[in-house]
Amino acid sequence: MKKFLFIAIIAIIIAALGVGGWYFLLRDKKNDINAVITKNEKTETAPAKPEVDAGTLELLKKFADDQDRDGIKDEEEKAQGLNPNEFDSDFDGLSDKLEIEKWKTDPLKKDTDGDGFGDGKEIIRGYNPLGAGKLEE
Repeated sequence: MKKFLFIAIIAIIIAALGVGGWYFLLRDKKNDINAVITKNEKTETAPAKPEVDAGTLELLKKFADDQDRDGIKDEEEKAQGLNPNEFDSDFDGLSDKLEIEKWKTDPLKKDTDGDGFGDGKEIIRGYNPLGAGKLEE
């Protein structure tokens, strides 16, 4: 019985030391992290504003009212039912501007002629996105 009691006391002491050590190690890590955060907060300064070159400023001004940079102003896209935040509203691989101005396809339909092939895929392969046959360019 004495042997069993001695083993139980040793097990309790080992467990207590393990839990205490584990707590001590975690406590120190938390304090180290807090010290680093506090140190960094005190020593850091606000980041400098990046310099923007004249060419970038010109582009930003050019596209100020064209968020998706497709060449069609946001208000005009909204009026036509297009997405002013998407370069290609129907996701067919052609920009809205190219569909309207060059190819005369519907920028709201992925497949303008309804033949099962997207407008962009047809054009890349040399087919007419508005109907049967090859492109005549």
